[in-house]
Amino acid sequence: MRFSLICSRSCPVNQQEEEIRLLDYLRVLAKHKLLLIFGTLLPALCGYLIATFCTPVYSVETMLEVGIISDHPIEPPASIKTKVDMKLYENIVSKSLFIRDEERPEILAQTFPNTNLVLIKATSSNPKLAEKLLAGITALILNDHEKIVAQSNASFVSEMKDLEAQFAVLENKKSSSLETNYFRLVERAVGPRIVSQTRVIQEPVPSPKPISVSKEYDAFLAGMLGLVLSVLYIFFISKIEAHDKDGPLPHSDSE
Repeated sequence: MRFSLICSRSCPVNQQEEEIRLLDYLRVLAKHKLLLIFGTLLPALCGYLIATFCTPVYSVETMLEVGIISDHPIEPPASIKTKVDMKLYENIVSKSLFIRDEERPEILAQTFPNTNLVLIKATSSNPKLAEKLLAGITALILNDHEKIVAQSNASFVSEMKDLEAQFAVLENKKSSSLETNYFRLVERAVGPRIVSQTRVIQEPVPSPKPISVSKEYDAFLAGMLGLVLSVLYIFFISKIEAHDKDGPLPHSDSE
């Protein structure tokens, strides 16, 4: 019972003190309202102007479909992504096009689950240069895959010759298992061998518009930052003014 009475008496007092403090904060902000207004509007205007006149950044994308050999991709799409992210192709193409390191666009690759698709994306303020770089990268990938297919075909032809030689030996021996071995060799030779070359589904094309964030969004973020900094500055200078108004602590007589 005593605890409830104490709480009922003390709680309104604490609530009243909090309301007084809140009113003091609002009075401080109202006293420096011009600083608050200009501290918000000026950064917002600067953010809008910077977003308007800064160098635009464009996106250039190209997409490949990896070919297959006997139901397997010529090269796993994840392997292509790793090579692109490690800049293996980019370094070769940049050297051939005499592109300086500071001029290189940012290039990343993306794969899609359960597909043989690879998306290669470049972001740069120079879309033409990014377009040439992506075209060179896709050309390198296509060339590598053509070599892999050629090696696979050569291996297949060699295997076919070996099978023909084995069949000739069986035929000369007049083996009783000639027919069985014949069908076995034909099955190995004519087994499922589907070959499709890697192809470019989407040629490197720059985006028609810059990919930068909207001007209104930049202005809003800059304004919010200016508002927060203005409030902190107002409370800081108010604290200093209050300290100067109170004056230094009095010295004792013994000192």
